[in-house]
Amino acid sequence: MQIIRIFILAIAIFCVDQIDGQDVLWTRVQGDAARLLDARRYIKPEKYLTFQFDYPLFKSKLDNNRRNSGSFDMQLPLPDGNFILFHLTETNIFEEALQQAYPGFTSFTGISDEGDILKLSYSPFGINGMIISEKYGYVFIDPLTLHDHQQYYQVYNKVDFKKKTGNFTCGVKSDERPKSPQTSDFSRVEIVS
Repeated sequence: MQIIRIFILAIAIFCVDQIDGQDVLWTRVQGDAARLLDARRYIKPEKYLTFQFDYPLFKSKLDNNRRNSGSFDMQLPLPDGNFILFHLTETNIFEEALQQAYPGFTSFTGISDEGDILKLSYSPFGINGMIISEKYGYVFIDPLTLHDHQQYYQVYNKVDFKKKTGNFTCGVKSDERPKSPQTSDFSRVEIVS
């Protein structure tokens, strides 16, 4: 059975849609390969598209752009199969000491010609992105699985993700709700385990 899965995946990789142009970062995965990969997802939106991401090419482009200008353009996929071009600027959120301790972790902010906003994080574990768009709403780009984070990604709208397991329960009890952070008395807050 494992051999059949590998064979199907190999065939599907040869049958993917690609964006026109050189240095393609995103390749759409369709058919049996997408269904095979689907079983391993840890975030499970109801509707999504699967893309293969060329992480080594991205890292190379990123390193080259850091040496030259510090900003760069990047196309990101949408859940309908289209792409948006963003102009990205590095926007580190770590303090200097923390950034030196974890040099492979970086964040970017991007903007498209239409005014869409992108927040993108980059680490040795891959990338995560969120697009905020008047036309497309909230779009997320997440690794397909926890252990294959540098290759396959799912692209989905926020409205298509509904958490199906687990319930959030607040474990904090208080006699009264604080009126403002400046005047709050948290001495009566009890942590419930």
